[in-house]
Amino acid sequence: MTESLEAEIWTIIKTEQGNTVLLRPLQDDRVVPIYIGHLESQSILIGLGEVSVARPLTHDLLINLLKKTGYKLEKVVVSDIKNDTFLAELHVSGRDYPRDKPLILDVRPSDAMGLAVRQKCPIFVNAAVLEETGINGETVLMENEISSRRRIIRQELQEAVAGEEYERAAELRDLLVLLDGEHTDGN
Repeated sequence: MTESLEAEIWTIIKTEQGNTVLLRPLQDDRVVPIYIGHLESQSILIGLGEVSVARPLTHDLLINLLKKTGYKLEKVVVSDIKNDTFLAELHVSGRDYPRDKPLILDVRPSDAMGLAVRQKCPIFVNAAVLEETGINGETVLMENEISSRRRIIRQELQEAVAGEEYERAAELRDLLVLLDGEHTDGN
């Protein structure tokens, strides 16, 4: 059996590839970046923030169904990565499935996390997944900040050129060059 490490949703960031959940094991500085869709990130954020919605969302519906039928979501596990796709499992107990021999269901990691934050159950990541995909969390945040600054400066540069503010455009261009230099030098 593969070792699993308890983890937390460290943050969700917007990247050039889309939304990314940074899943961080509790005893590690590395994060596992899992790219997810916009709706999935909204659902996780709603669950994390314990935001009440007028009608149940899909994740709320499943949690309600589990409760009404005598089942409980015990934990979720980001279990593997195959062909750049993360795999996850729901571990469910109740009725014919005791806690030590739970029903294990295949699920997308984004859905697993959406359910876990609502149920307040633990999230785990297999050690092998962390070894294969784990990266320094602070580096990810720094790179994301630089990328965000670049996007804003590029937009301002386009507006300056469109408004024929060439001195401002030159300043913004130079700032982009400086940001690119800092990023590649590692400063």
